[in-house]
Amino acid sequence: MIRAIYCIVRLITLSIISTILLIIYTLERPNSILKVIERPLADLNISIDRVEGSPLYGFKIINFRYQNLVEFKSLNFKIDWDSLKDRLLKIEEMGVEDLHIEETLLNSLLESNGSSGGSAVALPVDVVEIDRGLLSFRDIRYRDGRFNSLKLKLDNLNIELDSNSTTYIESINIDKFKLVIDRGEYLEYRVDSGYLELNRVWSDIEHYRGDISLKLKSSIADGSIDGSLDDNHIDIAGYIEAKSPYLSRFIDCSDIRMMRDIKVDILKLEGDIDGGLNFNLKFKDIDILKGGYPIEGTLNRVVGSYNLKSDDLRLDIDGVVKGRGGEVSLRGGTSLNIGDLNSTLRYNLKSQVMVNIEFLNRYIDTIHISKISPINLELSGDMGRGRYRVKSGAVEVVRDDIYINSPVDISGGVSISGGDVDYRATLKPESTIGYGDIESRGEFNFKRFKSTFKQSSIFDIYLNSGYLNTLLYDNNLTITKNPHISGDVRGGIALVDTGV
Repeated sequence: MIRAIYCIVRLITLSIISTILLIIYTLERPNSILKVIERPLADLNISIDRVEGSPLYGFKIINFRYQNLVEFKSLNFKIDWDSLKDRLLKIEEMGVEDLHIEETLLNSLLESNGSSGGSAVALPVDVVEIDRGLLSFRDIRYRDGRFNSLKLKLDNLNIELDSNSTTYIESINIDKFKLVIDRGEYLEYRVDSGYLELNRVWSDIEHYRGDISLKLKSSIADGSIDGSLDDNHIDIAGYIEAKSPYLSRFIDCSDIRMMRDIKVDILKLEGDIDGGLNFNLKFKDIDILKGGYPIEGTLNRVVGSYNLKSDDLRLDIDGVVKGRGGEVSLRGGTSLNIGDLNSTLRYNLKSQVMVNIEFLNRYIDTIHISKISPINLELSGDMGRGRYRVKSGAVEVVRDDIYINSPVDISGGVSISGGDVDYRATLKPESTIGYGDIESRGEFNFKRFKSTFKQSSIFDIYLNSGYLNTLLYDNNLTITKNPHISGDVRGGIALVDTGV
């Protein structure tokens, strides 16, 4: 009896040891199991070239294929099994290389995942940690988009799980998240390369914060942006270079042609996405053709704020535009509500115009402009009523042997919405003929100029006796003193009254 019991115990002991050794052998040499199940896998149209390592210390699956639906070059992971006793799934390393999912299957998976819902499920762990992760896709096609390759890399991911949450996630912490895109298309737009990096990210699904770095090369724009996010608050800086072929699509019906890309330096963009954003921008390399004439410009300073909820916009501008006709500098500010432009626009602008006289004279046959001092313009007001002033130190015009030189000062009020304009113009001409003062006041409506123009002008002129004597030489007449003429001119386009 004792011998029989001993034999049974020995048999059980040997069986347990053999089973343990078999399990260890299987875990240490998974290829042996792969050879056993190779035929059943083939019946399911699944093939695996080989398996390296072991589940206990990290293993890798090489060249997995499932029909023509899913395939990858390699899959590897290494798990800290001891951590499971603390309800922690700690993955020291995981990665999938060259994963390809057939388009129809991918669309189905993403759409079903986005619409799935259900009751709470008891989760076997409370925390998932991934020390290092790498996931790379190739030939990804989803709806109207396609990407040659997409790589996702993360370091030190920590996920707190909650079985009562619809997403099963309570919070996420990531030291570094990196997404790299190589060659892609969406509709008719092309992405040459894209790079997104998030650092020190925390989120509990409703709230989030972290640092962001974004780089992009595409058919729409190139750009680089760095900054931080904290819920709806952003603080970023960088640049965007908008591509001229893309911008040209918005001006096809005009005579404007974009000659090169426009670069926008984002010196600062800070604020609340749901509220007000403050910005400081610089526009460079503005180069267009307008009616066949080249125009170049730079906006050195575009500072302001925009409220996304109310559509209120405030701008301060400082820039220069150059063309064959001259150079225009502009500085000032404006505020408006985009949804109610007519009643909310306010502006206060100053500009200086440097006229290219040679270019201007090409289009004038009867006279020649020999001098135009910088023209200063001032505009302020709103759509209903504004003030303006145009002033130049000197304008000199020559015709044959006669020249006229005078400063110009024109000021008045204007209603952009109504069309009413009033003006006061003063001239102090000096010329071959004489010199004096001219002052004119008037009003008109630029929508009905001919029927509304009215003016009243007074003049005080001293004629040049020397010039007059050249005209009277053949008549044996000589004027010894400069004649003085003063008077007024009143009326409109159809009727003019004069008094001398």
